[in-house]
Amino acid sequence: MSIASLRINKQKMGVAGSTEESPYYERLVKLIPGEIISIYVTGQGVIPKNNNTALWAWSAACLVMLVVLRAYGTRGDTGGASSTPPQWSAVFISAVSFIIWLYTLGGVFASLAFYQAWVGSLLVITWTFIIPFVYKGD
Repeated sequence: MSIASLRINKQKMGVAGSTEESPYYERLVKLIPGEIISIYVTGQGVIPKNNNTALWAWSAACLVMLVVLRAYGTRGDTGGASSTPPQWSAVFISAVSFIIWLYTLGGVFASLAFYQAWVGSLLVITWTFIIPFVYKGD
């Protein structure tokens, strides 16, 4: 697995500098932070019920891990001066995806007055379907 395995690239084609987009499915998979969602769910299962402080701290820790991992994983070639910076748009999209998943799973949001589980489900479905159409990479 290369360092930039989460990077979404538009690939240069031989015809007058034209580009080809990564396939929809590839963008979809790379923009869903499945690794952090699974870490969050595992940690959430260990936290005692009704310990909202620990749950908020765990949620924040997972969000920080997501940003670090995604920034690291979306960098380009790390061979010295030719390195490209992280794809901050992809990092942001993955962070929003994680927050939507948190809302859907309940967790810290379940104790808030505005929480509606069905809204989270619809958000996940809509966001997951639409965002790969919108974000095409570099």
